[in-house]
Amino acid sequence: MKSFRVLVLFIVILIALAVVRFWLRRTTAGAATPAECIANYYESLKSGDIEKYLHCLGGTYREEGRRFFAAVCRDVKDLKGVVQQAGQAANGSPLWVDVEEVRTAGIRRLRYHLCQDGGSWVIVAIDPPRETSAPVPYGTPVGDEP
Repeated sequence: MKSFRVLVLFIVILIALAVVRFWLRRTTAGAATPAECIANYYESLKSGDIEKYLHCLGGTYREEGRRFFAAVCRDVKDLKGVVQQAGQAANGSPLWVDVEEVRTAGIRRLRYHLCQDGGSWVIVAIDPPRETSAPVPYGTPVGDEP
């Protein structure tokens, strides 16, 4: 009787491990659209989820991703908002997305180049950022704007 209980416990543990593994694989699946890819990228940086971050990257970016993850996470600490605008389409699929990062010091514009990799969208290149000052500094009370 005791060996039967141990066997049942072992089977229950195996099933639980299989469910957890399936669930984790499902939650780190790739992005169906370029906008979802960019959103996942920023979510992963804010939450510190390196696996989700690496799933957003393709090509050489994925290989180098682990090395730069901590620095990129620190870079988004003062991020207040993100605005995306898909670029020109080729064959009905956006190939790049312009992103405006609203920060306390101003606005930073980036262009992300994306492609499909195994049915999901990934970032394959990021153009250097263009910094601009905000017309109204972040945190300015309403009525005190210039």
